[in-house]
Amino acid sequence: HDYLRRRFLPHPKQKKYYGLGKKFRRRALFGGNRCGKTVTGVSELSIHLTGEYPAWWDGYRFTRPIKAWCASTTKEKTINGLQEMLLGKPGDFGTGFLPFSRLEGTDRMPNVPNGISRARIRWGDTEENSMLTFKSYEQSRKAFETERVDIILLDEEPPYDIYRECQMRTIGTADDPGGLILLTFTPLLGMTDVCLSFLQPETHDNDLP
Repeated sequence: HDYLRRRFLPHPKQKKYYGLGKKFRRRALFGGNRCGKTVTGVSELSIHLTGEYPAWWDGYRFTRPIKAWCASTTKEKTINGLQEMLLGKPGDFGTGFLPFSRLEGTDRMPNVPNGISRARIRWGDTEENSMLTFKSYEQSRKAFETERVDIILLDEEPPYDIYRECQMRTIGTADDPGGLILLTFTPLLGMTDVCLSFLQPETHDNDLP
């Protein structure tokens, strides 16, 4: 199986977005439709999940297998967008950004045709797996509670309560700098609290790390 990441070379703005991960725990990429936003987020997520950091990578690096989430607005958009880009089309998994050689197993979404709820990805040269969970905003905030997560990719703007819950899932400790949150979306809703938390951080959303 060939896969997308073998053929992927970032352009300068994508590399800048990756590089900022060493300094900022939360990053947002605003842009128009079909300009590479989702590819940017999915490619970074796949690199962290596999631990295969390319020679050109100058962003944050995990040194162990990770627990990750990715989510979009609906189950269908998660399946047809994030899942397909990461895993490949149903019946042809391993042709997305995650290579077939790294896929250790998947769990299906109950009662959702072609939907995957979780994937296990072998990390680095170890026998250990990273865990990737697929979610959607239509599941509501409660579906984003409880777990400690290393990285979350939110493709399309999330409701503010879900975004805040994701922040809680990635808070660090004295011995752990905390997880990463990646947002990639077109700001169709205007100057929402999610947008303002990045554009005006001094007055919005500054009570969490």
